[in-house]
Amino acid sequence: MLDKHELGLRIRRARKDRGLTLSDMKTRGGVSATHMSEIERGLTSPSIQILVKIAKVLDRPVKFFLEKNWLDSVARTSLENRPAPSDVGDGSRAQPLSSGIAGHHLGIALLRLDPGTHCEVEQDAHEGDEAVLVLSGSVKVVLGDREIALDTGDSLHFSANRPHTIRNASAVAVAEVAWAADRRLETQVRRAEASAA
Repeated sequence: MLDKHELGLRIRRARKDRGLTLSDMKTRGGVSATHMSEIERGLTSPSIQILVKIAKVLDRPVKFFLEKNWLDSVARTSLENRPAPSDVGDGSRAQPLSSGIAGHHLGIALLRLDPGTHCEVEQDAHEGDEAVLVLSGSVKVVLGDREIALDTGDSLHFSANRPHTIRNASAVAVAEVAWAADRRLETQVRRAEASAA
């Protein structure tokens, strides 16, 4: 959780990014200019009700103001600045392609699966959607009791509310997949690393 000074700075930056004045905050959200000034200068912390009003006027989810690390509303990750790939199982590596953006949960990773049917990345059921795009090779995605084969160029979008697995369908070729999920993939990668250890 942010301290009141960091929270105030974040609110001020978001307000200025939207081109709003303290008076605009009063008009649009019912938060007095004096109170907004005190919050932005870190002299006081907003109540949850006030923070909800501020977030609504600034068109941000409340959690945007509560996340420990500042994330911008745009995330560009150049090839040379990507994190190193992490092992997520025997012969499977995942490389996050984005650090994420503030208040949102879409994550995308490059998944490399070495040859063989035992190179699997398993996921528990969870809320949200996932999508895969096969960049090279062929994979099998298992959704509960359903198995779907995908080749280079194929894509799949599915509800992640049932257990799901992705594995290389080839015994000789590497498969590379762009994998997107509406929750941060770093959490999934860390869980997979912990279970593989």
